Amino acid sequence: MKTKKDVTIYDIAQKLALSSATVSRALQDHPAINKNTKKRVQEAARELGYRHNTFASSLRKQTTNTIGVIVHELNSNFITSVLAGIEKVTTEADMI
Repeated sequence: MKTKKDVTIYDIAQKLALSSATVSRALQDHPAINKNTKKRVQEAARELGYRHNTFASSLRKQTTNTIGVIVHELNSNFITSVLAGIEKVTTEADMI
């Protein structure tokens, strides 16, 4: 059985005859990329089934924006309110 290969920015770039850097910037909504090019890239990405690979991006950037929390027990009202506060702050900071 053959597994389906994930679509990459290189696949989109090849389809549209653009550089992979242009495709990457267009997908990140970079202001230096023409809006018509952005539209073409986004349409091609949708058509090909492109999905952003957060794991690969984290490897390239060498950062994950991951917060680890070790708690002794979860049945404490204090701990659950602390975790809720962490979730609220990270969501507002667009980390989640």
